Amino acid sequence: MLGGLCNPFPLFPLFPLFTLFTLFTLFTLFTLFTLFTLFLFFSFSLFPALRRVDFFLRKLR
Repeated sequence: MLGGLCNPFPLFPLFPLFTLFTLFTLFTLFTLFTLFTLFLFFSFSLFPALRRVDFFLRKLR
């Protein structure tokens, strides 16, 4: 369906190595993207909210 780009048979001796390398690369990119997304989420949503809660609790004391 995708043509020769994803066809492993011309590279058949290298196919297991190529597959492992591709899976490792995709897993690494997915992990880095997930960590970066979590970092952005926590830095933009959680930390300012904690700062506001801390300010509110200090104002109550």
